[in-house]
Amino acid sequence: MFPMFDAVVSCLPHCVFYPGETRLQAINNELLRLGLSTKSYYNADGIVLDNASGFELCLLETSGPYGLMDEGRETTDHIKAAYGLLSMLHTVAHKFIHADIEVFKKLKVCFVHAHQNQVRLWTFSLVGRHLYVLTRVDSAIIPTCCSDTFKDDFKHFSHLFWRIKVCDTEIMMCI
Repeated sequence: MFPMFDAVVSCLPHCVFYPGETRLQAINNELLRLGLSTKSYYNADGIVLDNASGFELCLLETSGPYGLMDEGRETTDHIKAAYGLLSMLHTVAHKFIHADIEVFKKLKVCFVHAHQNQVRLWTFSLVGRHLYVLTRVDSAIIPTCCSDTFKDDFKHFSHLFWRIKVCDTEIMMCI
């Protein structure tokens, strides 16, 4: 997963991928805005950050090692990611507080979720004044050497990561 993210950010100006347990700064921003303690935090399994703006554009969650089937963990990762994605959008909204809501509706942040033997790409965006939507954009099987369908699986897997690059480029153009 990490080398694929490295390939994505190498095509994005000013972006860097932080792998491993990485604290999501958008959560800290949200807690400070609400006057709450920043002792609580959210560590994503990886974050794509635009260094020029300081905005987090994409987060990664992995629900355990390859092949693990743990529905409870998968659900928990989606809840954590939704909270993180909402905070990421709020960080942008608070920086551009006078921006037109129609422009803001075009902004999407990304969530990549690895679970069992698949990776899924999600986008999160505002669609109405108080309505956000988490949309699954794509899903791919993680290719393995022992698979009979390795070539096709790898094509789809790499295409999914290309779509992350396209999403992040669109996000940076909105900002």
